[in-house]
Amino acid sequence: GIAPHVERYFGFDMSKKVIEQLRKQVDEKEWSHVSLAIGSASDILNAPSLGSSEEMYDLVIINSVAQYFPSKDYLRDTLVQAAKLVRPNGHIFIGDLRANATLDTHHLSLALFDQGNTPIALSTLKKRLILSKDREVELLVDPGALEVMLASRNASAWPKLKDSNTNNELSRFRY
Repeated sequence: GIAPHVERYFGFDMSKKVIEQLRKQVDEKEWSHVSLAIGSASDILNAPSLGSSEEMYDLVIINSVAQYFPSKDYLRDTLVQAAKLVRPNGHIFIGDLRANATLDTHHLSLALFDQGNTPIALSTLKKRLILSKDREVELLVDPGALEVMLASRNASAWPKLKDSNTNNELSRFRY
């Protein structure tokens, strides 16, 4: 984790249980620079010690959660709020998003993986692909949409596939 390596760390999660577990760890390690709270991404402005640029954050991390946001508008609003917390030349890291442009390929990959080496009729594969896409629950955000969302804050996005030595769903379809 990064908490031991920073001057100040504020983290929050919607789960009371997760925050309680993290608080125990923080207390055991006597990390007085770490603050934790229960909240959703829209509560991002509740981060402590805001004000001058010296009190702003160098980095805001939104990792493995944005894909479960209810809409692109919610993501945009969260990014706009996060941008208010980041000092000039600071960064916002968003991890584990998937793009709509790769949706078909992603679901085809999953269907073929589930099938293994057993032959399958093309019509059956097409039906599985349609069913799989219909059950899609994650928010899909094309990388260019991040640029548009951040443009109003004079910020930029640099979408990048996840770095990984493994060839799997996380490394092939998430950025």
